[in-house]
Amino acid sequence: MKVGKDSAKSIMKTYCKPSDAQMSGDDLNMTYSGKDYSESVYLTFKKQYDGTFILSHASGNFPTDAVQTDDSYKSDWTKEQFDAINKGDYSNPSNGTKLEGILKDYPKASDADYTISIVREDEFKKELTVFYNDFKSEDGKLKTVYLLFDTTEDGDTF
Repeated sequence: MKVGKDSAKSIMKTYCKPSDAQMSGDDLNMTYSGKDYSESVYLTFKKQYDGTFILSHASGNFPTDAVQTDDSYKSDWTKEQFDAINKGDYSNPSNGTKLEGILKDYPKASDADYTISIVREDEFKKELTVFYNDFKSEDGKLKTVYLLFDTTEDGDTF
């Protein structure tokens, strides 16, 4: 798929009709869903002066095997441990704690997914989201920890 080039018509011709489609002003939003909510592709098209819709944004959520998940996860996070995480920023995500460091201490999460987004032609953004949810956690343990990891410049380190 090429942002700024592919039309809604060409996408549907290649990939068939979407699972869902909605119009909002000059935007056409299409969703292609997989087996469950963790496998979906979201496409946004902008209406052009000639009435065609051209792809302006694409993203997809996919399950990941980089993180082990456990449906019966029991919280092992404290507030002090969470506060000790270094947060990166968009200009330099490598300032943040790396995924491998988190997984060394907290190897199993309640859920995790991988997102790829395309906003400009040939410019991809990869993110990994890790959830640690235990709404019945014992005293002193956090009920929810939500971590979002961006890739560093090499594109493979979160």
